[in-house]
Formats: sequence, structure tokens, C-alpha cells
Amino acid sequence: MTGADLVVHHGNELHATGHHLVRSLRALGVRVTEVGSGHTGPRDRLPNGTPLLWIESGLASFPHPSDLESRVSAAWMIDTHRGLRWRGPLAGAFDHCFVAQIDAVQAIQDFGVPTSWLPLAAFGAGTAESVHERRRDVSFVGFVQAGTPRARILDRLAIDFDLHRNYGYVPPDEIPGWYGTSKVVVNVPLANDLNMRIFEAAAAGAFVVTGPMNGLDEVAPRGSVLVVDSDDPAEWSDAVRSALDLPGRQQAATKLQQSIALNHTYAQRAATVVETLQNLTPLPRRRRDRRRVLVNAAVERHSLRQAWRISEKPLARLRVLLPALMSEASRTAARRMSTLKDR
Repeated sequence: MTGADLVVHHGNELHATGHHLVRSLRALGVRVTEVGSGHTGPRDRLPNGTPLLWIESGLASFPHPSDLESRVSAAWMIDTHRGLRWRGPLAGAFDHCFVAQIDAVQAIQDFGVPTSWLPLAAFGAGTAESVHERRRDVSFVGFVQAGTPRARILDRLAIDFDLHRNYGYVPPDEIPGWYGTSKVVVNVPLANDLNMRIFEAAAAGAFVVTGPMNGLDEVAPRGSVLVVDSDDPAEWSDAVRSALDLPGRQQAATKLQQSIALNHTYAQRAATVVETLQNLTPLPRRRRDRRRVLVNAAVERHSLRQAWRISEKPLARLRVLLPALMSEASRTAARRMSTLKDR
């Protein structure tokens, strides 16, 4: 692995997948060139022939079609559970697609792109603390939108327990401290997605009470987590109470922690990415096809600046941008009309 070169294109966010992967790649000795929104440095001088990995991030950023020529490339789709309307076609711009959600493997393959499951991971796994050193009963770190099942569940848990939860941004390096001093971490997935919280909590040695997640059985040994198949806050409260009273709770948490350390760290994800890219064969792709799917993705992510940059020449920009903008405007109007009807 040492001495390999890789271009990683991602929006620069400290809490996002790209940041954790790049850190692990460099720890393996890979020479990484980072590009994308929020990054500084030369944008128009990518190393010739160096493989490129594009990673989906919250900060919209997409490669230029020319970035993907004369090199092998792969995409890592993170939020396929939020829809494939632009993600599926976008995968066709690359030679391979990794997906963080296992149920998207076949769906992306149906777009004609070789696809493999690459779930999210833990920053690293430490040693489980004893029960006596876990001074907090229940913790949660994450975004909570008012009125959602996640919000209702957490509000109930805050009444029934001393819930340690965030009300703002928590830097990634502080999250292990939150979970490492907690007996139980609750994880309420948004759409049955195998999210990063399960890996972070497990790596810190906490016992996890979670909603259903696609692929969880592939990650968690039997009996190492408690799954609540309901949005009823009362059932979540009962599950957390059962977890706190469980005699073998810490042993189960340690079992999951050891599994994560062996199979699901970002160091292991980095090794998989490098090995895959080293063995890729470029697929025939026309620049205009790449440009079209890249522009459509940028428009749907409401990043007109990115779409304009990708579109290239002024007349070509209008020809490519207008259909994408009209299509997105139509979908936006339909969503708003549907919202008004539901009121």
C-alpha cells in the first residue's frame, strides 16, 4: 500500500466520510491529493493517470468530466437510502461504485456499473471501559429535526432517563468521549440506513439500542445489539431500560467492539479502496454522457455553481443546464403542491 497515489474528490467537512478515509489512507502511506469544494490548493493540475475516488458528502462537490478521463475512477455513494434519481445515473460516470448501504448494490448494478458494498466505519476501536467507569446511562449524538420520529423518541427518553444528547455540532474527535463514558447509546436510523453512529458507539464499547438497519446482521454478532422495530417512544424507553438492566450488557458491547475493530475501521476501508482501484479496468465513457449526469447531479443538489463549472462552454452550458433546471423546477413545484394539499 505504501507509495500508492490517489486523488480523492469530496466536499471538505471534518465530520464526513471523506475526511476519515483520507486520514486513514495517509496513515497507510498513500499519497493523497484532495480536491473539491472547501479544499485549497491547485484545482486544475491533477496528477496524470492517478486513480480518482469521488465520495458523496453533505457539501456538494462534483468532478469535472475531464478529471475522469485517462484514469480509473470510483464513486463511494453514502446516502443511497435517500434516493437514486441522480445517484444511480451518476454512478455511470465512474468505472466502479462503492455503496455504503447494502440494499443499493443491485440497484446501482442495474445502471450498468460494477458495484460493491463498502459500509461506513469507525475511526478506531479502543478498549471497553468497565461498567463502573461508564458514568452516563444513555447518550445520543446527531441531528434531530423537530416533529420527526427521532425527535419524539429522544424527547421521551429525556423524560425517562438522564439522556446525554447534543444540541449543536460535536467535533468527531469528541464523539468517542461521549460514547466511551456511556452504558447505552441509542441509534434511531432515518431510513433503515446503516449509519456511522453504530460504528462509533460500538468502537467506544457502548451497548447499542437501535432501530432496524439494512446490513446490521453483516456487522453485528448475534445478541450484541438490541433492535427496536417500532417508532413508538414508549417501546424505545422499555428497550433502553431492559438494556440498562441486562446482566451481560458490557460483555455484549465488548463482543461488538471487537468485531468492529477486526472488520470495520476506516483503515480497512482505505485498504479496500486502494486494492480495488489498483485492479480496475477503465470502462468506455463519452465525455458528454459524463457531463450530463454530473450536471444533473449538481442541479439536484442545488449547486448551480458546480453545474455551471461542469458544463464548460457558454452555449453548451445553456444547452445542458436548461433541461436539468426545468426538470428540477418541475419536481420542486410538485413537492410544494403536495405539501400544500397535506396541510
